[in-house]
Amino acid sequence: MAISRFTQRINGFVYGYSDINVDINGTIFDEVTELTYDATIEKGELRGTSPVPAGYTIGYTTYKGSMTLSKDQATKFMKALGNGFAAVPFTITVTYGPTRDSLTELKTATDVLNGCAIASISNSHTPGATALQVKFDLVIQDIAFEGGAENPGGLRAFNPN
Repeated sequence: MAISRFTQRINGFVYGYSDINVDINGTIFDEVTELTYDATIEKGELRGTSPVPAGYTIGYTTYKGSMTLSKDQATKFMKALGNGFAAVPFTITVTYGPTRDSLTELKTATDVLNGCAIASISNSHTPGATALQVKFDLVIQDIAFEGGAENPGGLRAFNPN
């Protein structure tokens, strides 16, 4: 029997962009045209006279992201945060799925972006048939990847315990 090095998925189901739900402080935003978030870990290395590092520091983690909303939902978002919205922290919960994990079970994945704040707002409109959009650059305090019912704390770049 030959062993395939390719993943075989049940009925070929994988997450797609339309499977994403974006919840900001309890409100679903369904006109999110782009959402990015990442963690960067800056590690320092100890080098002595050896040509290879003697060790590495734990480092510092920086979380950042951005979100682009339709003009209407951008206004709704800013109004929900209130006057002085750039100083108001909020949480973004991103849920992927459900998609089929097997013929009978559905699965979801959840990432939680904690302590978000708006770093900048960009309105860049051009002529044409494209809907108007607003981009928000975000600073993020912490990201819990792959959280949810099975893993409430999620996976983090650094274990908070």
